[in-house]
Amino acid sequence: MAESKFMNLCDTVGIIATKPEVDENGWDYFLEFSNIQDNSQPLDSQPTPISCKVQIKSTDIINKDQLPIKLSAILRLVKAQMPTFICFMHFDNFNEVQNIFLVHIDKEIISKVLEKVRICEHQQKKINQSTITIQYNKSHKIDTISGLDLKKQIEKFIPNSMSDYINNKNKILKSVGYNDKSIAITMKFPTSITDDDLIDMSMGL
Repeated sequence: MAESKFMNLCDTVGIIATKPEVDENGWDYFLEFSNIQDNSQPLDSQPTPISCKVQIKSTDIINKDQLPIKLSAILRLVKAQMPTFICFMHFDNFNEVQNIFLVHIDKEIISKVLEKVRICEHQQKKINQSTITIQYNKSHKIDTISGLDLKKQIEKFIPNSMSDYINNKNKILKSVGYNDKSIAITMKFPTSITDDDLIDMSMGL
């Protein structure tokens, strides 16, 4: 029901939502926005239309604000060369969606995922058997359950252009991730060293 509702919302605002042929890609829908973004410009001068990938998660649990996601699945969203999102749909024991939360895979989540993947490698754990918890709150909630507000929420994270977004995401991928903070230093001192020498050394003198 959640996937059907999501596709319906996309249809109302002209977003093409395509499902992958294989259901193991980490995403449920590939979205393509309209080629016309600025009616004042000719078609050949239009900016590259927005495209993104979205994973759908649904729940019947009232007041739920986090869900575990398979690590291998979210890694695909992290590595995708485009904007990616997780859409949480709350039914709250009704037949219709009551609330929708759209979480953008941002720098914080990218860093968290890459770090956990590296730790799993060190611990020789399979990432398709590990999960990571994604939290969401009122700031992720779309104002109304409508295609227009869903579209606006996605556009908010791509304020300039697709090329700018992709360049920035690539910079994030290269600069965040696993950081082993444990550092061991071995130092040898002559037996004649004094307390004053140690103090001078600690001050960089």
